[in-house]
Amino acid sequence: MINLRKHYSTLALIIILGFLSQNSFAMDQQPFKTSKKTSQTKTKVTTYHYRDGSFYRGQIQKNQPHGFGSFAFANGDSYTGMFKSGIPTGQGMWTYNGAGLYIGEWKAGHRHGKGTYIYKNGSFHAGSWAKDHQHGKGKYTDFRGMTISGQWVNGRYYRSQKKMKDQL
Repeated sequence: MINLRKHYSTLALIIILGFLSQNSFAMDQQPFKTSKKTSQTKTKVTTYHYRDGSFYRGQIQKNQPHGFGSFAFANGDSYTGMFKSGIPTGQGMWTYNGAGLYIGEWKAGHRHGKGTYIYKNGSFHAGSWAKDHQHGKGKYTDFRGMTISGQWVNGRYYRSQKKMKDQL
């Protein structure tokens, strides 16, 4: 069973705010939009619909996603979380159509910081990320329960300890 306790606050925020959807960044297209200003925060909550079928719903600033929102891409991917000037930055969750999902920190549109990638088969990697690669301390657990813990450098483990499920 996958332990997502560390990510419950991010998931709860996403569910509570009701922005779950599906994704793709085609921000260069002219969107059809509907807006609603919120008086308390002076931010707009907007829905953009793009010609390719993708859409964005969330806060904007200078006609770009900024703050909390959700982007559903035409290819079936989706991102829900924080944006800065149209780019995923901060806490967020990216669902890769048919491939898995990443929950954690983002920087300038890349997985960067602490996060967990859950693969389609149930295996997962939890640890540090830099520019979309496992980088730093991390732990990979496959669907059978075997783990590899140690230091990762640009997506490859450098030092590790392998443990079988019955040794835990």
